[in-house]
Parts: sequence; C-alpha cells; structure tokens
Amino acid sequence: MDWQFVPVIAVSFFGILFALFASRKKEARLKIPPFFVLKILLWSIPLLFFVFYYLKPPFPAWQGFSSRGFGIGILLGGLSGTLLLFSLRLPASSYPPPSLLSSTSLPLLLIVIAYFLPYDLPIFLFGFLIAFSLITFLSSAFLKERPDEIGWAQNVALLLALALTFGVFHSAMSEKKLPEELWYLLPLSLSAIALLSFFASLRGSKMIRLLLVTLFFLTFIFALSYFYFHHLPFFFVSSAGSVTGAIVTLLLLETKDERRISIVVVLLLLGLFAISFRLLRAYGVCLAGLSLIPFSALIFSEDNPKAKRTFNLFLLSIAILAIFRIFYQLFSTAPFVAIPSFYDFFPFLGLLTGVILLLILPMEEKRTPLNKLLISLLSLIIFSFLVAIYGLNASVGIFAGALIGSIILLFLYLRGEEFAFPSFAIFLLLLAILLTPLLSPLSAELKRVHKFYITLGTVPLACFLVYLLARGKEKEK
Repeated sequence: MDWQFVPVIAVSFFGILFALFASRKKEARLKIPPFFVLKILLWSIPLLFFVFYYLKPPFPAWQGFSSRGFGIGILLGGLSGTLLLFSLRLPASSYPPPSLLSSTSLPLLLIVIAYFLPYDLPIFLFGFLIAFSLITFLSSAFLKERPDEIGWAQNVALLLALALTFGVFHSAMSEKKLPEELWYLLPLSLSAIALLSFFASLRGSKMIRLLLVTLFFLTFIFALSYFYFHHLPFFFVSSAGSVTGAIVTLLLLETKDERRISIVVVLLLLGLFAISFRLLRAYGVCLAGLSLIPFSALIFSEDNPKAKRTFNLFLLSIAILAIFRIFYQLFSTAPFVAIPSFYDFFPFLGLLTGVILLLILPMEEKRTPLNKLLISLLSLIIFSFLVAIYGLNASVGIFAGALIGSIILLFLYLRGEEFAFPSFAIFLLLLAILLTPLLSPLSAELKRVHKFYITLGTVPLACFLVYLLARGKEKEK
C-alpha cells in the first residue's frame, strides 16, 4: 500500500469509529428499509446493472479509456448506499453529528480502496456513482425521516468521485505535469481535512466555531498546497470554497431576512463557479465543493431544516456543473459525431426541458412514494424521447437546463418555496451520460422537417399534461 494514503485511511477509520462510539444507545428508531419491496430493489437493480455492464461495455472505445471495473464499481456503490441507510440511525443532534461523520467517512474509505483495485479508476468511479445515486434516490423516496442527510451524503460522494475522475483528465492536460498520484491525493486529502475540521471546535458560540473551523481548514490547505504539492492554485480554489462556505453558513444561521440573502447566496455560488473554473476548470469546481464540507457540521448540528436544505441545494448546483463538464469532456472527443454545441434550435428545446424537469422533480412532501417513482420514470422517458429525436445537442441543452434549474431551485427555496430535495436529478443526469451514445444516433435517421412536425405535435400534448398536473394539485389542496 502506498504510504501517502495512510493518513487518509486513518482519518476515515477514525471518523467511522468515533461515530459508532458516540452513538452507543442513542440510535434513532428508523426502519431501514421499511418495505420488503424496497429491500429487493436496493440490491436487484444494482445487480442487474452489474451483470449487464460486466458483459457489455457502457462506453464506445472512442472515450479514451476501457470499461474495466464498471460492474465492480456498481456493486461497491450499492454497498455504500446501503451502509448509508444504516448510518442514518445515528443521532444528528449532537456536535459533531455522528450520522454526518459516518456518511462522510464511508465514501472516503471506499473510494480510497477503489484506487488500489486493478481497474480503470474513472470508469470504476462512474459505476460507483450510478449505483450510489440510485440507492439514495430509492431510499429518499421511501424514507421521510432524514432526507437532508441522504442528499448531503449523495452530494459529497459525487463531488469526491468526480474530482478523482477529473484528476485523470487533468494529469494528461496539465501544463505543470504533476505526478499522477497527486491529482488523486488532493481531493482525498481535502475530504480528510474536512473530516478533521468537524473537531476543530466542540464548544463556544457559532461565530467562534465558524472562525476556528475556517482557520483550521485554511492552515492545512496552505501547508498541503505550498509544502507538498508546490502549486498555489490549489490553495486559491480551496480557500475560495471555504470562505464562501463560511459566509453562506453565517448568512443561513444568523440572518432572519430570507428574501434579502437569497440574491447574495446565489451570487456567491456563481462567483465560486467563475473563480474555481477559471483556475482549475471542472477539477477546481469539485475541489471548491469539497471545501464546503467543514461547514456542514455547524449547519447540521443546528435544528434548522431550512439551512440544511439550502446547503444541500448549494452543493447540488456544484455537482450538476461537474457532471455537465464530464459529459462535454466525453462527447467532445467522439470522432463520429459533431462537437456538442448550443448553436441550434434543439439545444434550446433541451434547455427548456432540463429547467422544467428539475423544477418538477422536487415533488411536494405530501406525494406518495409511488407517485414520486412514476413522475421520475416519466422524466426519464421524456429525456430518452428528446435525445432519440433531436440528437446530441438536445442532450447538451438538457444538461445546461438542469444546471440553470438547480440555481433557480436554490433561489426559490431561499425566497420561501417548500419542496423536497431533488435526489433523482443526479441519478437521471448520470444515467443520461450512458443513454446519450445509445439514443443520439437514432436522430440521424429522421429528416429535419419531420423533427419540426414532431415538435409541433408534442408541444400541445405537453401543455395538456402540465394542465392536468396543475388540476390534480388544486384538487389535493
């Protein structure tokens, strides 16, 4: 085992053990899972994915890496998602929250283990994310007790795995040509330091705890960037994320005027996008997202559901931007298709669909789990239809629309709107990357005029469906 990863493994083990010892005789009474059908779903679907993709590669050869490890990654993703359900039995009221510590430590430990397995790391982690996102979506549809913790763990695992995946691309594209293992070690180190930051301050006022966590995190990140990696842009991106996290945490916990802070929080998110992407591209966006983790302990230790949901939506926008980038990274190198672009009518159609889908997916809490699953299935069918008819550029528009929709959701929630966390959105976007190369070639068989007639026919039908949904919502009231 490489000695460089020993501190990260030690920190993740420490987090898991501390969470277990801190929660002795304090477990929440939570049925996991509540229904026998869900028990079957939690393992049958990842197993079907495993068998299918173990026999058939998920990506064509033009992506630049083979498909070795995709099925194994799916199995590990299903395992970690199931372990996440059991971590939700741990209490969330104490500081630092054991449930939060365990749900952060588990993905960290499993992804470190993934580095040592004899498989291609990017494709392995992508399989991990597919199964993990599916498990968390199914559990969030049936478990209403801890939806915010589920969304939190899903976002953290996604950002960590995407940061490692982008490390593969950056190790080849970097002008500095850093050693390959450093690109992998940096996001793991960030997560380990974030985990240790939970213990930076166990007592004191909110302001003192916030200041101590920020200084603790920035000190370690500067030492890591300057003395070990010898590359200060790492520090600039991580410090931008941590300072943004500190400001957002302060606003959420101290400010009463929700309408006034909504614009400030959204502008901070867009500024973080701009700085991190300018310095280290999508890899920097993932690192900035991981730098927000230390402040979650301060938010999740408070009895403030709105602050928890806002922080999750903040992370969701960062994760969707990173997924959008990996989609573009994969399909911009395809030799047999045009480079994805927005200079067409079809991306605009996809963009509108992406925004509408992400605004519809956060269904009201009153809806039954079966209705949530049906609406999620309908959104998957809509995506498949658009890509099969309008091709690759429609898929690009849907990804861009999902990013815009996530920012709109954050803004609306801060303005007082109530809705559930859109846990299905992440699984839909990850699955869309797999479905696009299978569905987009079908659009080449249709003439442009036929696509225009299909659009004219589907628009009134879509308006009618929206009208029926609106009437059903009024009857429920």
